[in-house]
Amino acid sequence: MGAHTVHKRQLRVGRRLRAAVDKGNPDIYYGPRARYLYYQCRQLILRYQIDSLVASWDLPKEAKNVCRTIWLLALDVLPQPPPPQPWLYAQTDGSSERGGSAQEQGEFSEAQTPEDTDEPEGLSDDEADIEAQMNQEIENLLREASETDSNPDIKKMDASEGQRAYNKNTRYTLVPVIYSDFVSLINTYQLPYLSVVPLLPKNMEKHLSSALRQELTPPHAPTVAALHVITRRIARRLHLVHGVDIPELNAAPILWRAVRAFQGPPMLYTMVKILMERLKVPLTIHPALAPAPAPGVANVVREEDDPAACFLPFSDYVAALREGKEGHHKSFGRLLTSENDRTADTLTEKEIDRYLEVAERALKTSRLGSLKSLRKYDTLSNNDPLTQSSISRTYVNL
Repeated sequence: MGAHTVHKRQLRVGRRLRAAVDKGNPDIYYGPRARYLYYQCRQLILRYQIDSLVASWDLPKEAKNVCRTIWLLALDVLPQPPPPQPWLYAQTDGSSERGGSAQEQGEFSEAQTPEDTDEPEGLSDDEADIEAQMNQEIENLLREASETDSNPDIKKMDASEGQRAYNKNTRYTLVPVIYSDFVSLINTYQLPYLSVVPLLPKNMEKHLSSALRQELTPPHAPTVAALHVITRRIARRLHLVHGVDIPELNAAPILWRAVRAFQGPPMLYTMVKILMERLKVPLTIHPALAPAPAPGVANVVREEDDPAACFLPFSDYVAALREGKEGHHKSFGRLLTSENDRTADTLTEKEIDRYLEVAERALKTSRLGSLKSLRKYDTLSNNDPLTQSSISRTYVNL
């Protein structure tokens, strides 16, 4: 055999390479187990968001109770409710997690500091008792609902009592805010929304797949239209299923903000307020109840004491609107949105300093920053009563 024959056989046979077998990560959850973990993460993120809102807007303690109540009720009215915790995994993982958590808690209690506890720093004994009492009441209600699932007479909560308790709390939480206020807090990283996976405990984060991480980490802040659609949908389902009515809007402060945004004088605020009272304009969430506009109304000053005399001429009013629009496009709040078209050379020194402050705040909540002060819920697990009760509540046909 010649040398060319050997070379020819080498080209024909070659070397067989074994394909790498992807065994996967055994810690990653999939299927119903992953969806159950997803809602657990959502609830924990909600706790951080509530704490941030209470601190940013100096809200009363009733705001936390209202947010948790709406969360419990909203889980029941989802089109696709969360799946139950798989019984097989609950039995196999329960004993090992209980043993591991007991050992971890013993080690953790030796070096525990006030900022690492589940209870917020500076919380008084009365507030802690109220929160513990609320968790106990929720757990008792869910246990009763689970035990009486077959009884059709006890499948629904008492709507009148729930509505009275809800209205009692919301009387103190009629905060005059609009959707753009939430978007502004999100863009400035004062409200945890864009980077929340690092806030989760290690025992929950390690089970997240890449798809769940993407769901928990949106690319940008929600739009005002999207927030309104979601809020309207939840409010409608709460009314149909539980008989809970969202209180009307605290219109007076928001009306003044709208008047100033349109460069209107104080007389416009008074006139609009009187007109809304006489027309009985609904201040509910659903837009179908709003009256239709009346175009073609001319601004004619007939008398000296006519309220129209307080308004600017039409040309000056349009010029003021354009100036206000230009000021809004150059504002710092718009600089952090996805619609921003400004470049770095157009920023002032104050805007650069504020932008660097926001960037520093964003890095503190990411992998590059320190998370020691943020992990006050790091000891949470599946044995957390509020986590178990709120997730389990979705399987009761109320």
